[in-house]
Amino acid sequence: MMNTFLIWFYCLDMPEALALILCATGVFLWLRARFGGRSVWKPTVFCLLVLWLVLVLSMTIVRRESALRQENSLIPFYSYYSVLRGANKELIRSNLMNVLLFYPAGLLLGALLPEGWKPWKRVLLAAAAALTLSFLIEMAQYCFRLGIAETDDVIHNTLGAFLGALALGLPLELKRE
Repeated sequence: MMNTFLIWFYCLDMPEALALILCATGVFLWLRARFGGRSVWKPTVFCLLVLWLVLVLSMTIVRRESALRQENSLIPFYSYYSVLRGANKELIRSNLMNVLLFYPAGLLLGALLPEGWKPWKRVLLAAAAALTLSFLIEMAQYCFRLGIAETDDVIHNTLGAFLGALALGLPLELKRE
């Protein structure tokens, strides 16, 4: 069932994927405004974060088979250079999907961090946690020859978490003014 969902999500057109993420963000922010002060909110968000983590690890490590030959891409933004040189434009879509893949991490991590912290501090911490996780995933892919280890994935995953945490922090900043 999880594989079916992942295939379905990955096959969405980019406008559909973005609309889905924006709707999910809206629902999450609405639920946070409504239930954020209740004792069940943080445990629920934590469970969602664990579910997201299982999904990501399943996609990036667990369900991957070892490759005999591995073409890693360790040069930052190499995918953009490749596309400009005539490579498959699917690389751009892959980058955007990597942003969307880690977007929930920023949203969920930001919601778990203390409310008293400044929003920028929560955004940076969520992005740093995503950077660390993404780096570890790429290192595992590199060491165990699971797919392709790419620096661009780390960059785009971190950007996704940053944007997710920013989406959570902006309403707080606007609310305080």
